[in-house]
Amino acid sequence: MILYNLFIYFILKDTAYILYCGAILFNLLLQIYLNGILNRFFTYHTPEIHNRIGTVFLCGSAIFGWLFADQSLNLKTLNKKTHTTLLLLVAGTIIYFFVSILFFPLNWTVWISNFLAQVFVLSVFLAAIVNYLKGNKKAKLFILGWSVLLLGILLYALMQNGSLPANLVTIYSNQIGSTLEAGILSLALAKKINQLKEE
Repeated sequence: MILYNLFIYFILKDTAYILYCGAILFNLLLQIYLNGILNRFFTYHTPEIHNRIGTVFLCGSAIFGWLFADQSLNLKTLNKKTHTTLLLLVAGTIIYFFVSILFFPLNWTVWISNFLAQVFVLSVFLAAIVNYLKGNKKAKLFILGWSVLLLGILLYALMQNGSLPANLVTIYSNQIGSTLEAGILSLALAKKINQLKEE
């Protein structure tokens, strides 16, 4: 997906594609971190770095995700309040990133990072719904993509707190949701290409 969207970016020079590449890259790194692959091969001997690096990946994923949503949904033109809200969330996340790395104890960082992940997913989902209700039909695929991601995160969270059994679906629901979301949003970007061709 990263290579596919990079290829399209170099053809169209539309920043939405490069922002989406950043969002996918950081989300991929976050999944590698959450699955323990990073610790197994790279950060095993440096637990302090390992415990902090998840925040780096999460903040990167959120920042690129918000910027991508803003750009691809054309919020600056169609919905200035939502545009401003997402930019404020980006600015707050950048500040949180530096403050947490330098000053926060690890338990605070983990708690705030988990909260930030929930804010990120819900805010993009709500931004897409508001945009769709205001007449932007392009937001339909965006809503579908984020619905799949939200479902995956919900199943994973319910499995973590013991409400659902651990099985193939619940253990990998986060990754399944992320992968399906990436595919659906790539379809949305492909639809954008067709609209440009028609214009």
